Amino acid sequence: MAADLSPDLVQLIVMYMADEADVASLLLVLPPALLSAPLAALRTLFRALFDGELVGATRHRSMHLSLWPPLVLPYPPAINKPILIDALQAASSLYASLTTRSSSRVRWDLPPHLTIELPCRLAQARHVFSRIALWDTRLSLLSIQISALRGDWARSDVEKLALVLPTLPRLRSLHLCCAGHNYTFEIGFVLKALFTSRSLTQLSLTTNVWSEDIGCVFAKWLTHVPVSSLKLRGPFPMKSQVHAVVHAIRACRTLQSLALEDAALARAFVAAPLPAHLCELDLRIDRPTTVDETTRAAAYHPHLEALRVRLSRASLPPDNLPLVLSLPTLRRLRRLDLIHLELVTMTRDALWTVLPRLTELRLEKSHLGDSGVAEITAVLPTCYRLHRLALVDQGISDTGALAIARSLVLCPSLTDVDLTDNAIASDGAIAFWPLLPNLIVLRLRRNRIGEDAAMALSDVLRLTAHMRCLDMSDNNIGLPAVRAMITALHDGSYRAGVVNVSVTPSDYEALCSFALGCLRDPHRVDITRLY
Repeated sequence: MAADLSPDLVQLIVMYMADEADVASLLLVLPPALLSAPLAALRTLFRALFDGELVGATRHRSMHLSLWPPLVLPYPPAINKPILIDALQAASSLYASLTTRSSSRVRWDLPPHLTIELPCRLAQARHVFSRIALWDTRLSLLSIQISALRGDWARSDVEKLALVLPTLPRLRSLHLCCAGHNYTFEIGFVLKALFTSRSLTQLSLTTNVWSEDIGCVFAKWLTHVPVSSLKLRGPFPMKSQVHAVVHAIRACRTLQSLALEDAALARAFVAAPLPAHLCELDLRIDRPTTVDETTRAAAYHPHLEALRVRLSRASLPPDNLPLVLSLPTLRRLRRLDLIHLELVTMTRDALWTVLPRLTELRLEKSHLGDSGVAEITAVLPTCYRLHRLALVDQGISDTGALAIARSLVLCPSLTDVDLTDNAIASDGAIAFWPLLPNLIVLRLRRNRIGEDAAMALSDVLRLTAHMRCLDMSDNNIGLPAVRAMITALHDGSYRAGVVNVSVTPSDYEALCSFALGCLRDPHRVDITRLY
C-alpha cells in the first residue's frame, strides 16, 4: 500500500502531523523513494539529532531544540557540517518560522516566506538592536525588557526603539516589559509607536506609563488592526483610564485571547457579558464579589475554550460553587486553571462533572489533599481528552501520589503531570518511575523526595530521552544520587528536554564540573543550588 503513495502525498500527510516523535519514526522507516527532497533532508536532520551531532545547537537551558512542527535552533552557528547545512537548506521550505536566540546569521539561505522568532527576553539595548539589524525584515516575534538599571538602556536607546518598532514589517507578536524605570516620556513614545503598527496582532505588555493620549492610540489600534491576543501584565498605572481601556478592548471584534492582571481592569471587564468572539480569558481578581461577576459574565458563553481565574491571596475565600456550577454551560471549555480558589466537597463534585471534556486542568492552592486527589483519580478513566494535569501546592502526600500513578495507566492521553509544591516523599515518587516511558512532562519540584527515589530513578533514566521535562529540583536527593543520575545519562547522545536537580551550595561547583566532564551535552541536566 505504501508503494501507492507519492512523495507529494507523503509530505502533505506529514504537514498535518503534530508530534515530533511520530514524524521522526515515520521518516526513518519509509523507503527513500517515497520522500520528497524536503522530507529526505528532514530525515537526515533527525538522524543527526539522534546521533548527537546537533548537541552544540541545543546548548541553552530555556529553549529546547525541535525539528517538528516548529523549527527551534537555540544556536544555529554550531551547525557547521556541510551535509547538515545542506539538509537545513532543503528542509527550510517545510517551516513557517525559525525560533532561535542567536545573534549570528545562519549558514544556509532562508526561503523568503520564513520568519524569525526570538522568544527569549532581551534585556540589553545592544542585544535588541543587534538582532533587529540582523533580522529586521523577518522578525515575527520579539521579547524586550526596558530597564535603566545597570545602564542597560539609555534614553537615546528607548527613543531609537520607538522609531524602529513600527518599521518591522512582519512583527506579529511582541512581549514588552517597561516597568520600574524613570523614562516616562520615552516609554510613552514607544507605546504610541507600537500602537501604530499594522502588523502587530499579539501583544503582552507590562508598563507603569499611561496617559489619555496613549489610550486614544491604543483604542485606534484595537479598532483598525485584527488584534487576536492581548495580555496586560502587572498593575495598570492609571486608574482613571480603566473604563476607557476596557471599552476599547470590548470594541475589538477580532480579540480571541485576553489576560488582565490588574484587578480593577478585571472587575470592569466582567461587569458585562463576555464578548462572543473571546476564546481565552485570564483574570486576576482581588475580591469574592468579582468571582460572582465572572460567573455571570461567562455563563453560557458560546466560544470560551480556556478560563484562568487567580484570586489574590489577601482576599477572603469566596463561594466558588456558582462559578464551578456554571462551567457545564461553557460547551467548548477545554482548559481550566483555578488559583487560590478553595474547593470544598460540593464544589469539587461539580468540577469533576466537567473534567472528562477538558484537555488541561490546573489547580493551585485549592486544599485538595489526598481525599480530593482520590476523587480526581476516580474520574480519570473517563477523561479521554485530558493530556495535562497540574495539582500544585495541594498538600498531596505519598498516598495521593500513588493514587495518581495507578490512575495514569487508565488515562493514556495524560502525558503531562505537575505535582509541584506538595509533600510527596520517595515512595510516591518511585511509583511514577515505571510510567516515565509514557510521560512527556513530570514535575515534582519542591517535594520531600529523598536519595532512595533518586537512586531508583537513575536506573530508568535511559528510558526518558523523549521527555521534555523531568523536574526533581528543590528536593534534597543528595550528592551520590545526583552523580548516579548524571552517570546514567552519560551514554545518551540525545535528550528531548532537561532533567532538573538541586544540590547543596557546598556541592554545587563540584557537581557542575562533574557534569561538564561526564556529559556530551551538560545542559541537558540543569543543576541548581538547594536552599
